[in-house]
Amino acid sequence: MKYKKTPKSKKGTYKLFDDDGHFITEYKPGKDGVTEVDILNLHRIDDHEVYVNCKEIKLPKWYQPIYDEWKEKFIADFKEQYGREPFADEIPGKYRAFESIDAQTDSDGDELSDSSHLEKELAVSDEEDVPDTIIRLREIIEDMPEKWQQIYKLHFIEGLPKAKVGRMLDITDVRVGQLVKKIKSAIANDEILKQIYR
Repeated sequence: MKYKKTPKSKKGTYKLFDDDGHFITEYKPGKDGVTEVDILNLHRIDDHEVYVNCKEIKLPKWYQPIYDEWKEKFIADFKEQYGREPFADEIPGKYRAFESIDAQTDSDGDELSDSSHLEKELAVSDEEDVPDTIIRLREIIEDMPEKWQQIYKLHFIEGLPKAKVGRMLDITDVRVGQLVKKIKSAIANDEILKQIYR
């Protein structure tokens, strides 16, 4: 499992390793029909894997019951569709569970397909190119009390209504509303964000 991106200076070629970290081969542009776009796409896939792996490490403990509920439903749906239990590597991890599968494949379900559409896919923002405002917003959220972080994740990110968030966190929807206002205020009154937007 990867937790570190390949440096930009080494992204001219793509080195393939097995599950034990042993070198298998190196893809180079112009050799065996491999293009620069193919290599960049392979690095993009790796970078996304690193991003997802790091996100899963950082998921707070309170999110576990939500994931467990989702996982149970996923396994039941999988059994119904395929007539068997899913293997461990077929069950998405905590963060992966909420990613769109459609976003990872083309209309034919082919992950790589031909390279004609890869340039458009490469336009997806890399974590290294995240704007300062987003980085600061993440820092603000990480410094908030755990209950605020829970509400931010469920209400602002996942778009759940206040009443449902209240039931999940065992507080009233009125209290959720009060904390939503405090979260908005903390973001709006951040001195660093104010300087960025001056």
